[in-house]
Amino acid sequence: MPPLTAQSIPSESRLKGRTPRTYSVSTKLTREEFEAVAMASRDCGKAISEWARETMLHQACESADHLPNEALMVELMGMYIFLMNALAPLVCGEALSMEAYRSIIRQVSDAKYRAAKEAVASYRANRQDAPTSSHSPDGRA
Repeated sequence: MPPLTAQSIPSESRLKGRTPRTYSVSTKLTREEFEAVAMASRDCGKAISEWARETMLHQACESADHLPNEALMVELMGMYIFLMNALAPLVCGEALSMEAYRSIIRQVSDAKYRAAKEAVASYRANRQDAPTSSHSPDGRA
């Protein structure tokens, strides 16, 4: 008996209650872009088409009340800068004056966007340099 394939299973049973997908999206990629897409889909354990569909829908459906990852990174870096600058004097046994506190707040406002951009660039550079393996980011195989 031949193995069942998607072509040999009636389409009604493959749909399992979902609406048939009848529209297609196509694009051209450079070799580098394709390799990046392939790596991202592989890292998620998904076929490229499945990963691309989910990624496109996620971007398209992202509502105004959800912050994009870039905004979260900016705020995270703001907290990092604040804590590093506010805790340093405290750890050394010094008091933090109100003027010093206000100065730190101004520094955070001025630096958090640049710091987030640099952190993301560093992450991307380190990710590209990392050897490709079959292990997940959390260390499991």
